Amino acid sequence: MNPMQPDKTPTAIKLDERNHVEKPLLDQLHGLGWEVRDLDKHQKPQDSDRENFTEVVLLPILRQQLQVINPWLETDQIEEVIKQLTANFPSNNLLENNRHFFTLLQENTSVSENRKTGEKSPTVKFVDFAHTSNNSFIAFANSKSAFSAQNTILFPILSYFSTAYPSSSLSANPKKYTTQFPKQ
Repeated sequence: MNPMQPDKTPTAIKLDERNHVEKPLLDQLHGLGWEVRDLDKHQKPQDSDRENFTEVVLLPILRQQLQVINPWLETDQIEEVIKQLTANFPSNNLLENNRHFFTLLQENTSVSENRKTGEKSPTVKFVDFAHTSNNSFIAFANSKSAFSAQNTILFPILSYFSTAYPSSSLSANPKKYTTQFPKQ
C-alpha cells in the first residue's frame, strides 16, 4: 500500500483497539448493568465526578453509595468513613497500601455509634456483597488521570469503579501527554 494514498479499508474491518476491544467490552459491561461513560479529550473533571484529574476516588458517588448501603449513617459519619478509606495508609509502599485498602473493602470499618439505634461500634460496609444492586458499577473510557509531580496526563483506555473507588484499569496502550494542567 502506498503511504501517500488514503486507507480505503472499510471501517467495519479495520483492526483497531477502539472498535475491537474497547467498544465490545463497554457494550458488554453496559449489558451487565454498569454505567458506561465514554469520555473524550475535552472532558472536564466533573464529567467523571471529580474536582480535578488527580483524584482517584469518585467522592460524590462514594458518599451516595455509603448512604445507600448504610442508611443509618449521618453526614459527618460518612465523612469520617471516607477519611478512613482515603487518608489512613500504612506507608508509602504502593503494594502495602493496596493490601490495606483491599482489606478495608473486605473487612469493612466501623463508627462509634449508630445514632438511630444507639448500637455501639456498628459495622460500616463499603461494598454490599449480599445486595449487589446497592453498589455502583461505572466504566470510563478515556478518563484523564493527572500526576502533578510529573506534569503528566494519562488517558487509560478503560477505568472501572465499584462503589466509587477504582477497582481496575485497562491501559494497554495509554495516551500520554506532558503538559501544564490546571489545578482545578
